[in-house]
Amino acid sequence: LKSLSLYDCEINSLQGIGMLDTLETLNVGRNPLKDLPDDFVQLQNLKVLWLDDCSLEGTLPTVICELAQLD
Repeated sequence: LKSLSLYDCEINSLQGIGMLDTLETLNVGRNPLKDLPDDFVQLQNLKVLWLDDCSLEGTLPTVICELAQLD
């Protein structure tokens, strides 16, 4: 799986997303996500990430900074 859109699906958690380590594009915009799970760092092939209109709190999650392929 290279591309996944979960836009506006009322998702509260992305727990377990790390097992999709072949993902290159992920759209989880417009979901009530408040944080990203620790296994998000396993998405090392991720190039495009949409988090628009989510409910993330505080500063940019550090796990995002560990994804070297992100544009």
